[in-house]
Amino acid sequence: MELTSEQIRLLMVHEWPLNSNATVASERINQACGEDTVDKSTVYRWFKKFDEVKKVLKISRAQVVQKKLIVKVCLKRLKKNSFGNSDAG
Repeated sequence: MELTSEQIRLLMVHEWPLNSNATVASERINQACGEDTVDKSTVYRWFKKFDEVKKVLKISRAQVVQKKLIVKVCLKRLKKNSFGNSDAG
């Protein structure tokens, strides 16, 4: 049975965190699913895409954490100022 491109990508997604090496991943996929199921260069290209997405997600997460911290500080200052103003009046 020939695998679809989507099925092969799912296998690469599975292999990606297990191997830092596209050669090893392509060999494992080809051993499991049949010779010439996937080319090493295809695995390399997809691993590179996965790495890029991971970097973007890390950056996005850092931005979210930073924005939450800024909001938290601003809310504390607003509370302090509003309580300070009501106490003074």
